[in-house]
Amino acid sequence: MESTKYYLGLDVGGTNMVAGVVDENHQIIAKESIPTQAGRTIEEITPAIEAAKAEGITGVVGPCPPDSVFSQAIGGWYDIVVCMYHDQGHIPLKTVGFVYDREKQEWKAVEGVNVTLGLPIIRASVDHGTDFYHAGKGNGNELSLVNAIKYAVKMTGRAH
Repeated sequence: MESTKYYLGLDVGGTNMVAGVVDENHQIIAKESIPTQAGRTIEEITPAIEAAKAEGITGVVGPCPPDSVFSQAIGGWYDIVVCMYHDQGHIPLKTVGFVYDREKQEWKAVEGVNVTLGLPIIRASVDHGTDFYHAGKGNGNELSLVNAIKYAVKMTGRAH
């Protein structure tokens, strides 16, 4: 007697994680969908977006799909992208701002500023962390630090 084969499928998407069992005739035997943190985030961020619009803040859109919002921002569609989690913003920022010269075996640019909103203080910092790779070698690049300071000053609302 031949046994029936079953196949397990997993879809770990942005808003739901779906698991299913399918038999060899492609019939769904079982299926389960579990909301992810991203799904709960949409439920939380949508009211905040509506509240911003109600306060008269113009140009607020979202939530936006992360697979397109960053390229749209680079293309000039948006002035800023607000990310709910640290890595959501750092991955595309570092992809664009960190440029490595393979021929010279050195970083040509390590640019990026991390700004945290919603704090009682102004917080702007370099996006590359402590940069231990360059520490003590005399070949560091101050551009991210200078840009972070400029953003912090700009956030004060005072012209300098």
